[in-house]
Amino acid sequence: MKKSFFSVFFCLIISTTSFAQIDPPENIRELMMYEDSLNQLGQIIMNSQIIKERAEANYKYIPMLVKALKVPGSFDYPFSNIKTMLTIYPKDRSFRILTWQLSFETDSAWMLEEYRYFGVIQMYSEDLKIYPLMDRSDSLAHPVDSVFADRNWFGMLYYNIIEQKLKKDKTRGIHIKKCYTLFGYDGNDVTSNKKVIDVLWFDEDTPKFGLPVFRYYDDSTETESFDNRVVIEYRNNADATLNYSSIHKKIVYDHLVPPDKLSEGIYFLYVPDGSYEGFSWRKKKYWDYVNTVFTFSIDEYDNPPVPEPIKGMKGAKDFKD
Repeated sequence: MKKSFFSVFFCLIISTTSFAQIDPPENIRELMMYEDSLNQLGQIIMNSQIIKERAEANYKYIPMLVKALKVPGSFDYPFSNIKTMLTIYPKDRSFRILTWQLSFETDSAWMLEEYRYFGVIQMYSEDLKIYPLMDRSDSLAHPVDSVFADRNWFGMLYYNIIEQKLKKDKTRGIHIKKCYTLFGYDGNDVTSNKKVIDVLWFDEDTPKFGLPVFRYYDDSTETESFDNRVVIEYRNNADATLNYSSIHKKIVYDHLVPPDKLSEGIYFLYVPDGSYEGFSWRKKKYWDYVNTVFTFSIDEYDNPPVPEPIKGMKGAKDFKD
């Protein structure tokens, strides 16, 4: 089961048939019918014990979702009853992102499991305008310092989004005035989970992922460096948090450490140590790394408000309320 196979399939069924986006009450019933069918297929994708059934349900899910998005007024329909798909809107509601996951075994003898992610960006437009997201993360090198596009997407489930105004910076190649910081979850494999801070921006209406806005400053050498995204990896039975705190106006995430000195650099063994690090937005230019946000554990991050997690998903701690 290869990502490229799913990607070609997704490309073939996605079309951009135009509809005027209006709000007719008669379309609500049609959207509800699609939502019910999608929810049933989603439960099979997540819960079936038979890999072939999960894959077949996913094949049906994609064209059905596209049909639902073609219904006039679909942009404002939240699909909140679909428990296996996450839908997020930025504050300006210029678009929304819908994502879901499919798990499968890579080795039945060893019960090795991996994930493939699927998604679509739906723009707010009088005509239907969508960008299918093609998960190519297993072949994408150097994710921390790369820019990806919708057709070579670093796949994940997005659970939060915030927007930032940007000042142009020629030295870092930043020529846009606004970007969107995304928070995502990647089940990765049987050994570890990943959480990601990514950045979405639009280059002449084309979605791009990754921007050099994560700043690290070295006091000893008085030098700075910038990354395009932040990826943390931790042991699969650990519970690491990563999200934006509107109270503290910072991105906050668990500081991860190895269980012993021999495990240093083996990130699938890392676990939280009870302290937190993060980023603060500075000068409308970048997220500035903060080494220590808290020196103690607080209830806000021990027990954050979250909705019902997606069944079968590891580590749904950060899903927003």
